[in-house]
Amino acid sequence: MCVGRCKIPMVVPVDIMTGIIGKLYVRLSGLQGRMANHLHPLLEEHKCDCDDHDDMLTWVNEAAPSGRQSVEDIALCMLNVNFTALHTTAMTFTHVVLHLASKPEYIDILRSEIEDAANGNPLDQAALERCWKLDSFLKESQRLNGLGAREPVPAL
Repeated sequence: MCVGRCKIPMVVPVDIMTGIIGKLYVRLSGLQGRMANHLHPLLEEHKCDCDDHDDMLTWVNEAAPSGRQSVEDIALCMLNVNFTALHTTAMTFTHVVLHLASKPEYIDILRSEIEDAANGNPLDQAALERCWKLDSFLKESQRLNGLGAREPVPAL
């Protein structure tokens, strides 16, 4: 069975796909509406405020082509940006946890370094900058399993 002008036959019947995609579309359009409701006062504040803002909302609003600057359009773009940012962060974190699970000998070393850097205080930017071993472990995890990589990158 083909849909439209496709040259590849569909394996899944159209009525099943319509149900799945339809439910997903309704859910996404609901999220877009909620995001638009949240962004509307922020966009108005940005327009009324004389100071230049340097944030994602301003960048998206300024980069939007003319005719695509409605609150709904900006909301959809912000949802896409947020999804991308969260997805890549979650994938990176997952790979780090899996690499740490496969190399349990690093757990105590990294824990000790983090505890020393924090020095009994909550972790902040300065404390994280002192975690050289953690930084090295994160970079090595990303090198071995970067986003979009199909197989580990061989050492040079």
